[in-house]
Parts: sequence; C-alpha cells; structure tokens
Amino acid sequence: SLRFQRMLRESDIPAILCAELGLYPYDAPLGMHGCGMIVVNPPWRLDETLNRLLPELLEALRVGEHGQTRLEWLATAP
Repeated sequence: SLRFQRMLRESDIPAILCAELGLYPYDAPLGMHGCGMIVVNPPWRLDETLNRLLPELLEALRVGEHGQTRLEWLATAP
C-alpha cells in the first residue's frame, strides 16, 4: 500500500527497492490488480535486472490492453 511505502521512505533503512506488476487498471472492481515486492538491501544491480524483466513479464501475463510496471527506489544507500 502507499501508506506502507511512505512509512518505509521515512525509515532509516538505507536501501529499499519497490517493484510492481499490475495486470488490471487500478480502478477495476477486482480485489487484486497485480503483485509487487519490497526488497530491503537488494543485491547489486537487481534494479537493472528487474527493469529489463518486468516489461517482459507484463507482455507474457497481460490481460487485455491494460497493465503497468513500476520500479522505484524508496530509499537509496548514501
């Protein structure tokens, strides 16, 4: 949830990566629109790997015309 992500941003955790794969529009009447994960202290270059793989997963799993991916650093190491 956005509230959970905001809490993580405000924490003292130095490296947090958020990856999401949405298969349906956010306003769809379904209960679950996709999946995601939060990785604390991710392995080196995981962001690069996910940046390449998330669009491929979206194309393989897409339902209709909708879908989106998101990859964001919630906190980065100094």
